Amino acid sequence: NQKVAAAYDYKIVEGVLIHQLNKFVVDGNKVLLSVPGPDTRVDDTKFQEN
Repeated sequence: NQKVAAAYDYKIVEGVLIHQLNKFVVDGNKVLLSVPGPDTRVDDTKFQEN
């Protein structure tokens, strides 16, 4: 995340969650945390291609 943001001169905001999208499900169980903060934590997970 940090390398891509630096390449585009972009600042990542703390506390933003990125959810896995499925058909008819907007916020799936798998979550990415853009910038971890002291009060935020998500479980480790693996995503598959496609």
